[in-house]
Amino acid sequence: MTIVPPDPGEPRRPHGPRDPGDAWVVTGDGTRYWGRFGAAGLLAVDPLRGVLLQHRVAWSHFGDTWGLPGGARHQDESACDAALRESAEEAGVPRSAVAPRLISVFDAQVWTYSTLVADVTAPFEAVISDPESRELAWVPVDAVDTYPLRGGPRRVVEGSCRRGRSPTGCLDGAGGAGDGCRSARPARAHVVP
Repeated sequence: MTIVPPDPGEPRRPHGPRDPGDAWVVTGDGTRYWGRFGAAGLLAVDPLRGVLLQHRVAWSHFGDTWGLPGGARHQDESACDAALRESAEEAGVPRSAVAPRLISVFDAQVWTYSTLVADVTAPFEAVISDPESRELAWVPVDAVDTYPLRGGPRRVVEGSCRRGRSPTGCLDGAGGAGDGCRSARPARAHVVP
């Protein structure tokens, strides 16, 4: 595995000074993952509107696909905090409008992607608030399969939310207790207290 900084011409994510986490992790076979310290995203679940999806711009990691608002973790940042920060930066998600429920982690051995599942407690309108989004949409869970989602979000949304449950029942009881937003290291899956 090697760490490769962004090319000089790549747009900043977001505008301003780069964080040490803003780099590519490249495996021996050439697979590239964005985020030196891993990445995290938010699966916001609204009982009336469904889940919030982001259509990513072409130059971003997994560009021109639909996924969850999210991105590279900062050094020493918990997965929960990263998901909340990134979703605020990319989709204008107010931290006070969601209640974290659990974190699910995809582990590629040299890199992790943590999905924070959170219930919407105060309705809000998602807004494109940085250059990484082409479009944002609230999508009913039963319509998610009509969007060209990349692998990870598809597995989380479809595999966990569509098993005969409403969006508010998504991922209930999926893991043991953990330390939630206070953890700097992601666990495999745990309920956020």
